[in-house]
Amino acid sequence: MKKIFIISAAAVLLMLAIITGCAERSNPFLPYIVPTPAADCDNAESIGTKMGDMEYCDVGRNLVWVSRHQANNSGIVKSISIKSADSGDVKVGLYNGDTIMSQSGIVRIDKGWNLIPIPERQINSGGVYGIVVKVFGDMKLFSITEGDSSMPSAPLLEIYPTAGDDLPASLGTRQEYRTTTLFIYADYCPL
Repeated sequence: MKKIFIISAAAVLLMLAIITGCAERSNPFLPYIVPTPAADCDNAESIGTKMGDMEYCDVGRNLVWVSRHQANNSGIVKSISIKSADSGDVKVGLYNGDTIMSQSGIVRIDKGWNLIPIPERQINSGGVYGIVVKVFGDMKLFSITEGDSSMPSAPLLEIYPTAGDDLPASLGTRQEYRTTTLFIYADYCPL
């Protein structure tokens, strides 16, 4: 009887995750189920990182953390989602190369996935875009497990110094990088 209950509880949890479209992976035995793109169109897509082997990344203040990703299609970006292990104040943005395209205001996020609207901007198929976060206070954000930097396809998290509340118009000189990426992505409606 005990085995039947355990199997039934796991089945119910999996069904709830499938029905709701998302579930936290705080339990390593749960499957990866990630949020669906949140842009307000029927065929929404996203660029960025939603899943992988998880760890925490300590993110300090007065730094801009940049994950670069290539767009599969052209579209209009409407929001950025980020997964946090803490509550705190952040600002997110979108860069084309080292130049800012769009940024949010300072918003309070909670533990888990957070959807942050940004002013709409167009991205182009094949373009590489920086999805950026700046925290106001020390926080832990979810990232994929740090990889071997000698791997040619290792993800890269770029870190830039900054001052003030706004994201810099141009990123400037990179302070450091890590072979990982944050759980952060931009939602867009394809054109």
